[in-house]
Amino acid sequence: MKDHANPDPSTPPEYVDDRYLAAHTPISRSQWQLSRRAGGGPPFMKVGRRCLYKWSDVVAWLDAQTVGAK
Repeated sequence: MKDHANPDPSTPPEYVDDRYLAAHTPISRSQWQLSRRAGGGPPFMKVGRRCLYKWSDVVAWLDAQTVGAK
């Protein structure tokens, strides 16, 4: 997802789609889509036909998936 409002490529944009997630997490695009359809995963919003995730929600969700001793 190209983000013109985010000139620094080292900082993720505030809102991302499943293509961005697949490129920047160990989870494939199809897994993000399946999780969304099943009612799992981080919260998302529909903007037209696109599903967008707030990056901070994705990070919090991924952190909550940690298994084992802390």
